[in-house]
Amino acid sequence: MLVAILDCLVSCELQELVKGLEREGIRCLSASCIDTLHQDIETYAAQPLVIYGEHSIDLPYDDCPRLWLCCGPEVSHDLVHAPRLGTVTNTDLERRAKAIRAEYRLLTFVQAQCFFADISGKQRVEKLGLGDKATDILLTRLR
Repeated sequence: MLVAILDCLVSCELQELVKGLEREGIRCLSASCIDTLHQDIETYAAQPLVIYGEHSIDLPYDDCPRLWLCCGPEVSHDLVHAPRLGTVTNTDLERRAKAIRAEYRLLTFVQAQCFFADISGKQRVEKLGLGDKATDILLTRLR
């Protein structure tokens, strides 16, 4: 199940998020391997998948959220913090502008972690096999 397509101006930020997602059981596929990407998606279709990287903007998949991981504590700080964290080229800035035109959702690192935590939680509830009862139990505990 394709959960999201993810990109960022600074690769180290993206790699950090990807490591965390993989620890949580979300399979992350790099968009730089376009030749095998469709086959990989079919192979791992039963588990949550995230496609990430600078080539992800050109992928034809449109049945999942497209997320842009911003740098800094607010999405408005992306262009301020990104150059401090890594080399940002004009090509990167053009890709970001293209992503915004393609309606990528801008998220901070914390917002992205919350987005994926929700997916992980739903996946765990589904694995319990209790249907709506498990959801009711979790919601009761959170109140």
